[in-house]
Amino acid sequence: MGAFFDELSPSLIEWVKEQKIFFVATAPNSSKHHVNVSPKGHDTFHIVSPTSCWYLDLTGSGNETISHLEQNGRITILFQAFVGPPRIVRLFGYGKVLERSTPEFKALHPPGDLLPGTRSIIWIDIHKVGTSCGFSVPYFDYKEERPTLLNWARTREKEDLLALSSSSTTTTPSTKGLQAYWTEKNSLSMDGLAGYRIGGKRRRFAKLRDARWMKEWEKGGFWFGLLFGVMIVLLVQRVEKGEVGKLVHAAGWRVQEMHSWIGSKIGEVKGR
Repeated sequence: MGAFFDELSPSLIEWVKEQKIFFVATAPNSSKHHVNVSPKGHDTFHIVSPTSCWYLDLTGSGNETISHLEQNGRITILFQAFVGPPRIVRLFGYGKVLERSTPEFKALHPPGDLLPGTRSIIWIDIHKVGTSCGFSVPYFDYKEERPTLLNWARTREKEDLLALSSSSTTTTPSTKGLQAYWTEKNSLSMDGLAGYRIGGKRRRFAKLRDARWMKEWEKGGFWFGLLFGVMIVLLVQRVEKGEVGKLVHAAGWRVQEMHSWIGSKIGEVKGR
């Protein structure tokens, strides 16, 4: 049944290498933010030693893993047997993001041999290995890798190359390219946490790390605060000009007018 170890054994290393899919789980610091689990395919997972591994992070519509690792580093990798004897293996560790422009990334993976859409390398220092039975996991036969993501990313990368080759005076990538997609979709997590860096830079809103502030921004809290501030400034100006009496009179007249209107509406309802 379930057991825990400090590192991967040689037999587990060989078993992990045979698997065609794995799952990545991460979580942010706040209990109000969202826990994330992502499935991964293709030949992207690599074991360096019994206590270290990494996988190639391909572009996706989300950015949760990178954002969570930037915040606390916690990560769990899960493998499970779909053929042969049942087994589940979990790798508990701390991860870090090696983005593709960094020397650490290039030391692990040559730039000229990348899968289309490669975004970064997720490096993991394993501190605990867990195995469990997996008796309830059904059988599935592996057919082939799905080519959709690679084909989509390859088209985006060609757009970036075309934009760079068509101009000798600018290095601005194409709006239809992969870098533009990273800027739009991968700069922030769904909770507003800082995400993927583009050229080593964060988007302006990446500092808004608390989802509550992001939600207030989306609801118009910022603009309400700005409008309130303007009203305070105008009120102070009226006070300085000695026009407070006129202002109070106008406000009172508006209140009476609103009271009369509400009364008339109530009368209409009662008369029905």
